[in-house]
Amino acid sequence: MMEPDSGLVRLSPAQLTRIRRGAGDHSDRTLIEACAIGLAYWATGRGPAGTDLTPGTPFTDVLGLVTNGVMSPRGWEADADARSVTVPKGVDRTEAQLVLDDLADFPDRPIGTLAQGGAARLEALAGWNDTRADRVRPTVMELFREQARLRPDAVAIVDEQRSLTYREAADRSAQLAHHLIERGHGPEQVVGISQGRSAEMVIGLLGVLQAGCAFVPLDPEWPASRRAVVVEDARVVLQLNSTGKTDAGEPDAVAVDLGDWKYGAHPVEAPEVTVPGASLAYVIFTSGSTGRPKGAMIRHEAISERLLWQSAEILRFGHDDASLFKAPLSFDISVNEIFLPLVTGGRLVILRPGGERDPHHLLGVIAEQGVTFTYLVSSMLDVLLEIAGDSGRLDGLRHVWCGGEVLTPELYERFRARLGIPLYHGYGPAETTIGVSHV
Repeated sequence: MMEPDSGLVRLSPAQLTRIRRGAGDHSDRTLIEACAIGLAYWATGRGPAGTDLTPGTPFTDVLGLVTNGVMSPRGWEADADARSVTVPKGVDRTEAQLVLDDLADFPDRPIGTLAQGGAARLEALAGWNDTRADRVRPTVMELFREQARLRPDAVAIVDEQRSLTYREAADRSAQLAHHLIERGHGPEQVVGISQGRSAEMVIGLLGVLQAGCAFVPLDPEWPASRRAVVVEDARVVLQLNSTGKTDAGEPDAVAVDLGDWKYGAHPVEAPEVTVPGASLAYVIFTSGSTGRPKGAMIRHEAISERLLWQSAEILRFGHDDASLFKAPLSFDISVNEIFLPLVTGGRLVILRPGGERDPHHLLGVIAEQGVTFTYLVSSMLDVLLEIAGDSGRLDGLRHVWCGGEVLTPELYERFRARLGIPLYHGYGPAETTIGVSHV
């Protein structure tokens, strides 16, 4: 019996079965002989005498040669057990085994595609996996301020109480940012957002980011125990709410009320705050595997990258688009809903709190406000398609993003038959900035 370092590489019965399944029903002897020829070509670039193998020669053709009596080159003999190949001295047996395994996994291929060895293999893998990109990633606030400069009188934010132009939204959020800075708050500090879904909430988010701070949802409907965990874990230094009042044991509060604006004495110019892409933009708390809320910390460059990718490469989102803000802020898809229109010059349409649970109200807002983009769980999409019927209330939509639930083929077909627009189904934990995959 030969020792393990004797120069043998082997195929298991399962690997032989895979080759047979992918390349044809041949005997074990024919398969191993053809593998020996493939290995010899990988190592030397030559085939057996009298053959004219090229990198484009399919492995199935090599099997045909063996069937017609061609044998493997000298030094690359197939062993008597019809499962092993002897490799010559000077050939790295470990690399040869990797190549043989690779061939067994994908036998329906040209022999020139067999795995590279050693340094060449590592270099190729590094090249394929090179995710470096020399691109500028402006922050969300830089993108928003640019839209405010280009289209100051365009409507930016709409809720049931009011609408705000880009100029108004930029001015109010800048004044709030100056107030936060005056209080001593800045980069890497976390501010809780303790407001219901409204224009005030959005101005608060913009103000926090312009001050260089990060935000964390601090839902006013949460029980005190959950709020306490978030405040402690995220090290919340301040919260924004509608009154400026706060419960005992919680951080100080600053009121954000557009009907009673308290910060008009501050400048409307953007604060001179440098916000690196690697700095903290927001924290989202998930339930965690233990049931205790767990904070996911998201950088500015990560959310900018997603929005730029989504707006430019997927949705082609622009000035004539409108996004519906309907998710709770504690769900990170809300970040997508809010900032996608504001960095592209579109409109942000804000659904009243609780409106996301009323399909009739939801349909009305989508139709009346000309919403072109919305995120829906599959079950709500099913209900909306049923209720809308042929009424035309969904006809203004251009893109629908689904997630959070299974999207069945049947629902997808109904959607496509009814609306004929793109439907995206995304997945991703909060740590990956909303999502990592979509179809």
